[in-house]
Amino acid sequence: MVQKEHVGFTDAKHQLIAALHAYLRGDIGLFHDERANADEKNLLEQGTVTVADVIDMARTAGGGPNGQNYGASLHHNLQDWPGVTVHKVTNIQWQGRRWYLKWFFAEPDLWFISVHSSAPSPPATTPRPTLRRIR
Repeated sequence: MVQKEHVGFTDAKHQLIAALHAYLRGDIGLFHDERANADEKNLLEQGTVTVADVIDMARTAGGGPNGQNYGASLHHNLQDWPGVTVHKVTNIQWQGRRWYLKWFFAEPDLWFISVHSSAPSPPATTPRPTLRRIR
């Protein structure tokens, strides 16, 4: 499943969800790209979120206007697998927080670089300040 051509958000999202289900069935492996700050940036690896949670996040993810919440680029540090596309989805609203997913496929497995919460979601509506008359 090494991707050598750019796919759009919808295809990448469906491929991710399918791969996560394949992992749960035992059909493929799930690995985590090593990084210095994995305890902060990969909450799936840390066990803070589950594969089922990531499936749910991916289902709720939107590409945003003009695809601004989705990006794809070649992996910058994989000499053994040239042409590997890294996918990134930001601003996923899930369980009251914003989430960020970053992953790639390397035949036949799925690799995660980041699964983390970036910030609490803003309130649905901004409450108006209470005005009081001061005498």
